Amino acid sequence: MTAKMSNETRLQTDLLGSFIAAFEQVKVDIVKLAHCYKACIEEGMDLGRWVKTKAHALQLLKIAEGKLLPELQPLLIAAPEAVTVTVVAVPLETQRQWLDEGVPVARGGKAVRVPIDELQHAEAKRLLDPVTKRILPPEEQAARMERPPAIVKHDTPVTLEFSREDYNDIAAQAKRAGQSIKVFLLAELVKAGVLRRDKKAA
Repeated sequence: MTAKMSNETRLQTDLLGSFIAAFEQVKVDIVKLAHCYKACIEEGMDLGRWVKTKAHALQLLKIAEGKLLPELQPLLIAAPEAVTVTVVAVPLETQRQWLDEGVPVARGGKAVRVPIDELQHAEAKRLLDPVTKRILPPEEQAARMERPPAIVKHDTPVTLEFSREDYNDIAAQAKRAGQSIKVFLLAELVKAGVLRRDKKAA
């Protein structure tokens, strides 16, 4: 058991050394860094000192898995996390097209192409259908833009306490009027001028 632990420690030490070396030369070989990072993570090692965000971690893992163009990583390093999540969800061919031609989005009331590193959080969230992951054209993105939430009116719950005699009297009157106790009481308050309520609301 001691020998096994020693071997695991040696392996982790070697992996960490490889990762740090690659991290220092990230501009030279991002792919090597990504594979070193993935190997360290699979060994259960914590590299949060160097890879500080979820987006950065996702970028490295997807590069190692062959699902993200390595040349995109420097452009995504400071981008919102939603941008990374969206980019790694599309095929490499689409990533290449977006890199070369820009990402088609709805902005300022018209369809435009923007560089990946200028893609905004909200735009990235609208790029893909949340269920099918289909890439949405700008006109569909525009249709999905968030609108101010409608103001919904809610009843305010109120607790009233009556004596048993008063409650029975109110219940009897409501029954004779063919109304629930709530509707009956509201109607009486309107009659007394305590409440104002138009006929439609009543």
